[in-house]
Amino acid sequence: MPISVTKINDILVTTLKELGQSKFTEVITRDYDFDVYKIWFKKEADRIAGGYTNVDTILLRSNEPARLTQLFDEDTATITDMFEKVEVPWCHLDTHWAFDIREKFMNKGEKQIVDVILARRWDAIVSMAKLIEKLAWDTPDPSNKLAPFGIPYWIVKNKREGFFGMTPDGFADVAGIDPVKEEGWRNWTASYKDVSDDDLLEKMRRAYRHLQWAPPETVKGLRHESHKNYRVYVNDITYGKLAKLSRHQKMDIGWDLYPVENEPTFRGHTIIYSKELDKDKSNPVYLINHNSIGARVLGGDVFRETAPDKSPKSHNAYVGWVNLSCSFMCTNRSRHAVIAQDVA
Repeated sequence: MPISVTKINDILVTTLKELGQSKFTEVITRDYDFDVYKIWFKKEADRIAGGYTNVDTILLRSNEPARLTQLFDEDTATITDMFEKVEVPWCHLDTHWAFDIREKFMNKGEKQIVDVILARRWDAIVSMAKLIEKLAWDTPDPSNKLAPFGIPYWIVKNKREGFFGMTPDGFADVAGIDPVKEEGWRNWTASYKDVSDDDLLEKMRRAYRHLQWAPPETVKGLRHESHKNYRVYVNDITYGKLAKLSRHQKMDIGWDLYPVENEPTFRGHTIIYSKELDKDKSNPVYLINHNSIGARVLGGDVFRETAPDKSPKSHNAYVGWVNLSCSFMCTNRSRHAVIAQDVA
């Protein structure tokens, strides 16, 4: 005799409570590493925000009050508007899993019912993680009001070397700030031809030097960034060439591509192969500091999970949902770089 729907719901509610909230550490599959997803959603409680849009106030300019003086100098005090607001809309996502009470496994006992349905729940969560990772590496069309602003929206390519990352194609500003007018609201850029010590690696070294904008060590409490959140992201082609360069020119390039567990790193920071970058034919190299870019989540809608309920379109089907409201935000573009081939 098939188990009753009421009994199934009781089993699932109890099981879901024991499992707890969907964890980022669970979402690892053969095809995806989900590095950005895992970092951005590792500590959701630290990233909770509210409001109709996600707004942050950033320190963009300096008052430059330090000066040389002499005896009996008159005091001069100036105040500069140092702050600007960064504003991005919320993005809403959901995923679901379902079952039909007429399915064969419904006659197999409680354990198999739970096993099958939890596998479908797992698949739904992996699907959301895949979507988030994809969105994290995408710049939405300006007319798309649903998608969040991914890394390429914030970290913009340019063939010139220096802080020349302006606005992505089709946009007049970046989160409400015009980088043409605000030099501090630009990312580092460069272009390269070859994956070699004299070309790409040298430009990575220069970018790395210029990304080290931090207060002096003696200013207590201001130097707080964690270097463990630095990452270098590349596609498969570039990763393979960097790995080869690391193996065959280890003595020549010194510590820049020092291998860890036979995989290359850049100055001790992990080089990550991102499957999403395989679509980018400019073979970009992103130097990302996750301390100043990441996801913000809307309080009360952080992987909010509902128990299965009867589908309004099929009286034999029951559907469970996982909901998320988030946005992707960068608070300091000058901490990041992109070096790419064949860019304008």
